[in-house]
Amino acid sequence: MQSSSRKELRAGFLGVTSVLLDDGDTRLLTDGFFSRPALHRVLLGRLAPDATQVEQGLARAGVTDLKAVLVGHSHYDHALDAPEVARRSGALVVGSSSTANLARGYGLPEAQIRVVMPGEPLVFGAFRVTFYPSRHVLPNAAAGEITAPLKFPARARAFRDGGCFSLLIEHESGKNLLIQESAGFVRGALSGIRAEIAMISIAMLSRHPDSYRRAYFSETAGAVGAKVIYPLHYDDFFRPLELLPRPMPRWMDDIRPVLDSLERWAGERGVRVGWLPAWQMVPLD
Repeated sequence: MQSSSRKELRAGFLGVTSVLLDDGDTRLLTDGFFSRPALHRVLLGRLAPDATQVEQGLARAGVTDLKAVLVGHSHYDHALDAPEVARRSGALVVGSSSTANLARGYGLPEAQIRVVMPGEPLVFGAFRVTFYPSRHVLPNAAAGEITAPLKFPARARAFRDGGCFSLLIEHESGKNLLIQESAGFVRGALSGIRAEIAMISIAMLSRHPDSYRRAYFSETAGAVGAKVIYPLHYDDFFRPLELLPRPMPRWMDDIRPVLDSLERWAGERGVRVGWLPAWQMVPLD
């Protein structure tokens, strides 16, 4: 996947909620999860970044340098590889105090760690990034904080969420996008925020009724006035990146009724539902 050489804003899907943003000058990455350990390792073993998988993932994405790795919460399927990605790319790891303790435990220098203040924008080139408080979708088996530097390797449950965020990413081109890394929400939290593009997690929505799904869509994509929605966090992240974007098995998380709900909700409002292709940089429109 080649990075953009033009000034237009482009995005690429790298699995789960890892999205690469590139305007030709500055590159940002949300999460950067490439290791994707198998289910039996997650349940029975201990986890640490797989440096080989991270190297291969970054190479396939054409990433040689990043300004920041933006982490929406600290569960392993989001934050596990963030410090290794930062180590290889020179990026800042940006997120909660729990994300910071994860990065510290991995040995990332303090100069590459930034703890966010909710609502305060951070500027990276032509990008302005603001973290807004959100919630993790239920069930949440690893709620709570990472209160000290995390010792690697660690059990999956040690990767506490540390609080969740909605990410507003504004660009000087006029393209603004919302990235919602978990299908929870805080009512009214995004009121007054505008973004024509919403990239939203749909993981675990199959365990909730249509009424919850519609409320979630309304409090995220609807709240910011999005004209296009790109689903995220639907792929089977227990499988290697070579199989991306293979969906999660139906017995674990059936996305079919979720997509039905999303298409109905979007159709009622004239909102388009699209898909970011895996490993390809495409203009955001």
